[in-house]
Amino acid sequence: MKKIFAMLLVVGSLFFTSTVNAEIKTYVGEGTAIASETETQDQITKRATTYALKDAQEQVGNFIRNFAKTHGFEFNADEIETLVIGVIKVTDNKVVNSTNADGATQIRVTLTAQIDTDNLQREIDNLAKNKPVEVAEPIKTYTSEAKASMGSSENQDQTVKRAESYALKDIRYQLNIDIRTFARTRKLELTNPEVDAVADKVMKITDKYVDSSLVNYTIEVHVKITVQVAPADLEREIEKIASKRQAE
Repeated sequence: MKKIFAMLLVVGSLFFTSTVNAEIKTYVGEGTAIASETETQDQITKRATTYALKDAQEQVGNFIRNFAKTHGFEFNADEIETLVIGVIKVTDNKVVNSTNADGATQIRVTLTAQIDTDNLQREIDNLAKNKPVEVAEPIKTYTSEAKASMGSSENQDQTVKRAESYALKDIRYQLNIDIRTFARTRKLELTNPEVDAVADKVMKITDKYVDSSLVNYTIEVHVKITVQVAPADLEREIEKIASKRQAE
């Protein structure tokens, strides 16, 4: 399932507007570096500072991601990094030089960084002006019908549930084929439990029709079920499996 992009400028109501007063957010990043035999103290300090700055940038990135989401924007990792670089300002940098238990030089840097949410708003506006709008793929719909005759030891509710299970089994069969096909486009071969787990996560029953009639003195139940699956949900679940396998 390939994402479809409409290269349209985000204008008008899509521009970010804030009704909240500008706020200064402060973050503290820390980094520690232990000297190698070939490093000078300046090199160790630079390495520890890099670690501290990365720590602060990750915190700022998380804030920006959540901040943007609350105002209807989704940015990818590269866009978040661009926003971080555009708004972060280092306001303090403390260096502590010590010796660790093994006698090696150890430098710890504590870095204070700030962002102004008013500046962040402007950066988001600038980025959003040229951001292509991602058009969601159509929802995939599965429909199945099933009938069940009431058994001598059943009540009508039990017969309805049995008919529903037949219809859902048919839908699951169709959906599982699509899940496997999609996973293979990501070069993933899923196990049966993985396919079932993905189906449980993504399928949503959106309509259910139940009717009953008397056929040859026996109550017969007719069920029609409609299930929908959002491609984005399916992609997210497949990516979770892919990430889990990479980490193993």
